[in-house]
Amino acid sequence: MTPSEAAIAGAVIAAVIALIGVIATTAVALHNETRRRRAAVSDARRLALRSAAAEVFVHIFHVQHEMEWLTWHAVHRPKAVDQKMTAAYEAAVHAAYPKILGAMATLAALDLDLYHKVAPLLEILYSGEANIGREIGGLAELEQRTDTLDGLAALHEFALDLYRSLPPKLAEAMQEADRRFDVS
Repeated sequence: MTPSEAAIAGAVIAAVIALIGVIATTAVALHNETRRRRAAVSDARRLALRSAAAEVFVHIFHVQHEMEWLTWHAVHRPKAVDQKMTAAYEAAVHAAYPKILGAMATLAALDLDLYHKVAPLLEILYSGEANIGREIGGLAELEQRTDTLDGLAALHEFALDLYRSLPPKLAEAMQEADRRFDVS
């Protein structure tokens, strides 16, 4: 092999090695970028799911508060429970229901399994609220007022139990959302 052939062979070998280095570096960079993009998509989905679950709970807490407020008055300030208070209660609950339903629809669209885990909590909320709704119907009749207030007072513990159960249920929903998109 002549010196010029050796120089060309050396240059070809160097070029091949350089090309292999560029290809390897590019492959690693593409792999890292793909991993970063997947993590970003996963984070965005996780945050959207957490946000949707939180929105459901915001509206559940709103209705729970209305239930507890009315039943607290039935226990501690029964004279304050009147048509005006019950009308405000009904208006607040009525306004919250479409928000709960919309938030639940969003949650279902993002994660049907998480929706099914939260849905039983809504059944409990609806059932308790329906009981309160039935009770307040008796306030208009003077002869039924005492029974109605007693019925509302009896539901106060339900409202408190619901309140106590909500923060852990919210935490469970957030943890479930995090598990759905764990990329570690």
